[in-house]
Amino acid sequence: MEVTTENDQVIVFDEFLSAEAFRFVWNFVLEARFRYVNNDQWIKAFRLMDGAALWSDVFTSKPMPSDRTAMSQSYPTGKGIDCFIEALAETAKGYPEFVGEEGPDWELFFVRPYLYPTGAGLSWHTDGRQDVSCAFVYYAHPEWNASWGAELLVDGSDFRDLTYPELEMYDGERRAPGLHMDHEITSRAVMNFGVGTYVMPKPNRLALIRRGVLHRINPVGAAAGDHVRSSLTGFFMSND
Repeated sequence: MEVTTENDQVIVFDEFLSAEAFRFVWNFVLEARFRYVNNDQWIKAFRLMDGAALWSDVFTSKPMPSDRTAMSQSYPTGKGIDCFIEALAETAKGYPEFVGEEGPDWELFFVRPYLYPTGAGLSWHTDGRQDVSCAFVYYAHPEWNASWGAELLVDGSDFRDLTYPELEMYDGERRAPGLHMDHEITSRAVMNFGVGTYVMPKPNRLALIRRGVLHRINPVGAAAGDHVRSSLTGFFMSND
């Protein structure tokens, strides 16, 4: 494992897993059951123009609270994803100033496999709020080409304070519906500085993204054909 780049927004590691562990993770992805993200309802982190991504089940580094265990499987799972969970837990210990410290800042991390076929991406967004201390993405596909798209774009500004506007509802309460149909806030935040980092989805690469940083996934291009961006994505977060 080697650090390819490190700045205030993102840290990128290449050859994150051994060749054997990488193979076990890819075989796990091949065996996993995927469904379209918006299969049952609109998951509003994905805007309507973001294409048709797929996701699988949630895996956690520790058991979730008892009322949420049905939503996830906890380590150890006896599956290839354990190789990634073990490596990420060990790596996090070396970057407490970026990831946060286990205990005070985060209690567990969760991992979810995703597939992005041609045309699928993810618009500018931040990951979580105070319950998330750091986000990450690991590229599990065995091959990628520079013409296939799916680059991770990371805003290079110091902006870390995206807030969702609260609207008054008919019942008198104020709630924050989200930014899925109003992109002006994220557009202003990104365009204010307009410079950042791009990360190619190289196989066996891990990117840690600091909390509150705006980022996006460029759509997978037509040149990718039937190749998909396969990733393990998740957050270090509290147990609440």
